[in-house]
Amino acid sequence: MKKISLFIFTVIIFIHGVLAQSLDTSEKKKLYDPSEDAKVEIAKAVKKAESEGKHVLLQIGVYTDDADHKAKHKIKAKESQGNVNSKKNKPGKDKGKK
Repeated sequence: MKKISLFIFTVIIFIHGVLAQSLDTSEKKKLYDPSEDAKVEIAKAVKKAESEGKHVLLQIGVYTDDADHKAKHKIKAKESQGNVNSKKNKPGKDKGKK
């Protein structure tokens, strides 16, 4: 009986794991609205914090989509292999420096 219940428990845990991974996680939560003015929002937060005697914690970053990030990574990899002309390798850059 213990072996059967252990087997059933294992199957349930396995199915739960498979179902949890199959959920659509492609929709990422945005931390901020890129169309808003950051200076105005920070000023509001600082004013509110001063009146309440609190501090302001800023989370700073850049919003990029995954496709843009992957494309930039591929270009950097090609540049490091010498397959793409980077600014360093352009002819005529070192004129007069001998």
